[in-house]
Parts: sequence; C-alpha cells; structure tokens
Amino acid sequence: MFFSPEASFTASAVINTVGIISFKKSPNTESKVMACIPIFFGIQQFAEGVVWLSLLYDQLSFLRHASTSVFILFAWVVWPFWIPYGMEGIELNKSRKKILKWFKYVGLGLSCTLGYALLFRDVQAAILDCSVIYSFNVSDDIHKTFGVFYLIGIIAPTLISKANKAWLLGAMNLLAYFGTKIFISDRILSIWYFFAAITSIIVYWIILDYNKRIQETTYSSE
Repeated sequence: MFFSPEASFTASAVINTVGIISFKKSPNTESKVMACIPIFFGIQQFAEGVVWLSLLYDQLSFLRHASTSVFILFAWVVWPFWIPYGMEGIELNKSRKKILKWFKYVGLGLSCTLGYALLFRDVQAAILDCSVIYSFNVSDDIHKTFGVFYLIGIIAPTLISKANKAWLLGAMNLLAYFGTKIFISDRILSIWYFFAAITSIIVYWIILDYNKRIQETTYSSE
C-alpha cells in the first residue's frame, strides 16, 4: 500500500530533516517561524503513522485517541494560523505584509473556532482502502462553509506573498487539494495533508531565497 504507516513515518523523517536544515539556515526569528512548517508537518505525519498502527493492531488501540487528536490539532488549529503567520514574517513588501497580517488574524479566529470544535466533537479514525479517513459530528453545511474559509486561509497567503517560490508552495497544495477532492474526496484530510507535507520541502528553497534577500538588503544599506 502506498499510504501506510511506513509511508507516514518515512515522510515524517524526510520532512523533519528538511525542516531542521531550514531552521538552522534561517537568519532571524521571522524566517524560523516559516521554517517550522516542515517540522510541524513532520510531527503531523508521525502522528498519522501512529494512527495507522493503532488501527492495524489491537494491542496499540490505546494510542488511537491521542494520535488522532494530534493529527487533527495540526490540521484544524495550527495550519490556519501558522501558515499566514509564517508568510507575513518573511514578506518584505510592505503592502503585501499588511494584507498577510489580516489573513493571520482571520486564521487565528478560524483556529480558535476549530479548536473549540475539536474539544467538543468526537473525531473518529478508520482505514478505508489504502488511507485513513477521519469523521466528526458536524453538519454538511457547516463542514462546507468552514472548508471554503479554511482553504482560502491557508492557500491565499502563499499566492499573495512576493517571496520567491511561495506561489509554488500554494500552487502545489492547491493542486493536491483538488486532485484529492475530485478522485478520493472522502479521504481528503489524510491524503491532502500527506501531499502538503511533501510539498513543504519547498519551504527550504523559500528560506534560502529569503536569506539571500536579507543579505542583499544589509549590504545595500551599508
């Protein structure tokens, strides 16, 4: 199976390695926030690997609730705020930076709302074919409404930013989302985030370019 505990743990190891390298190469706090994105994705993929194990082996079922909660915590609470927060930090264009600040505030509101839902809604995980499916007790209308705001909140900042290759990060995630939505929509949360985690490797390129621009700005001001 392509999607399996081995796939999740392997993705986690690779992405975390890239994230740590990106973090070490980050010249300031703002870029370190951005560099945390692949690290967080690595943790999320590790959590899903544990979800897989808890579903495959009865003796590990006691890990299911905690690992499912960690996965959903990143999906619902971390990403709506952290992605616009990270993009705002590395944005050098002042007008774009103001726009990204508003996306950060909207993302914070969305994170708080979904965090509340996570506390009071029972999220269940199960294996469907070759992936994990997550289900939770909310109406379809609420699910679709928040889904639109959620998608805009985490994709738009990467397309608005003038940081080099940021658009590529957004475009790849958007492609992964719609590809999953069209062909395997009932498993979108797991599979989309798997591909989103892989594309977060682009963050390393973004950090390198940001480092270069910061150096050029420093030299020009001397």
